[in-house]
Amino acid sequence: MDLRQTAVNTLSCSTGSRPKAEADRASAKPIETGVCERPRRTGARRGPRLDQRSSGPVGGGWSTAKTAFVDAKPTPSRFPADGATKTWSGRFRLTQAASRAAIRVQIGSRNMTSVSSSNSTELGYGVLGNGSSYVRGSMNSRPIRVGLAWHCLGHPNLGVDALTRANFLLLENAAGRIGKELNVITLGSGPLPAEESIPANLTTSARFRIKPFPRGWSEYLTELHRCDLVLDIGEGDSWTDIYGTKRLTYQTVTKLAAIALGKPLVLAPQTIGPFEHVAARPIADFVMNRCRAVYTRDHLSTDYLRERRVRARSAEFIDVAFALPHTPMPRIGDGFNVGINVSGLLYRGGYTGRNELGMTLDYAALTHGLIKGLLARKNTNVYLVAHVIGDTGNDCDTTVIPELQARYPALRTLPRFANASDAKSHISGLDFIIAGRMHACIAALSAGVPTLAISYSRKFNGLFDSLGYPHYINGKSIDTDRAIICALGAVDRADDLKADVDHAILEAQRRVSAYTDTLATLLSELEIT
Repeated sequence: MDLRQTAVNTLSCSTGSRPKAEADRASAKPIETGVCERPRRTGARRGPRLDQRSSGPVGGGWSTAKTAFVDAKPTPSRFPADGATKTWSGRFRLTQAASRAAIRVQIGSRNMTSVSSSNSTELGYGVLGNGSSYVRGSMNSRPIRVGLAWHCLGHPNLGVDALTRANFLLLENAAGRIGKELNVITLGSGPLPAEESIPANLTTSARFRIKPFPRGWSEYLTELHRCDLVLDIGEGDSWTDIYGTKRLTYQTVTKLAAIALGKPLVLAPQTIGPFEHVAARPIADFVMNRCRAVYTRDHLSTDYLRERRVRARSAEFIDVAFALPHTPMPRIGDGFNVGINVSGLLYRGGYTGRNELGMTLDYAALTHGLIKGLLARKNTNVYLVAHVIGDTGNDCDTTVIPELQARYPALRTLPRFANASDAKSHISGLDFIIAGRMHACIAALSAGVPTLAISYSRKFNGLFDSLGYPHYINGKSIDTDRAIICALGAVDRADDLKADVDHAILEAQRRVSAYTDTLATLLSELEIT
């Protein structure tokens, strides 16, 4: 199939209809005694087959991160031919613009390389056992240029910053194993932060903008065209429609551009779905079936790929932020120090304030109840922790803190963090944290701090269950009073949770190791001339 035929297919793609509605597979529900948690799963663990070797503490330094090679061979599946299609939203007409723009870039550069079919672009999974590797092509070829789509250093949401720093570190590690050099660019993420510590081989492109895209003169497309490989992490959880059509449109258009340009597109470990609108599912299927590989970070996303019969190679790993480096901090001070990461998004009822995330508890009331309950305890210090930094908007955590401090003068705060590694370092000095942001939870867990999550999406449920860490409150299935009781009970059982934290760290190490192994294999398969 040549580029023109691929473009025709892309331009004619709209949506299909499936009679079966997607069910939320997050069957995990809080128990009604003690801490709200998911019942432990017995039997075979899902995900890649992982060995027992570990690579040192999760979250080691940039220059010392090591991971062991393990077998992470996935099982491919089949997908039926695309059926009849129907038109969905006008926003998805931008998928047509993505193809047209990519074709203009191809023609303008006189590069008419054809786009391979999904079967021919699937990765071969050679296992690099015992530290050995096989490499296709010359070891003396030029550096591999990798585009990190939907990554951003210095993003105000420190979760995105954490994913970017950690994925770059693991990518460098994988390249070093096979004797390759890299030039890495973050795609569509805006300017880099002013830090001297940023590696010389990491640069950034201009922020992705829709308006110039149909004309084919987008700087994003220019940089994308220069890449040998595109790793798209979707900001961890944005490959879904629960955050609205606009975000899904951006996610879709940028992926289609890479596909139309013939670039190997790999979805790095992330949450896949949910796609609640029936018309969004075939669009997501269309994109994923044309990826080189699709990697998940939790078993619920893996189940979704299996349910949708996605053809691309797939494997289940873990959130790469478990490998984020940090500097362990001593305990903050005397007493028992509990952090509360107040999510501005949940506190204000979502982006619109109308509870579009479908919470059954009142998160603001939960926050006040926890603060009152913890401050009433002897020898307990309560610290507010912001993990989305900003001065305006419903999504910012920092804007909630002054209101809470004015109401509860005994509250303390951790400093405003410079980046995700700085956040993880400070969080490591706490004795316990209750968090509404998943990457605040991951920072704490990987630093060895007992953690209780307030879940608003199956991304929490799936990831914690995959790690064998069942301590979370499902904010979409419990009332406020019960949630307060469960949360305070979890704090009382901090020592019990610590044992599960240690287990989760070991499991995360094995999965990070498996992902690094697969990255090395992927890089070795590229033909660099």
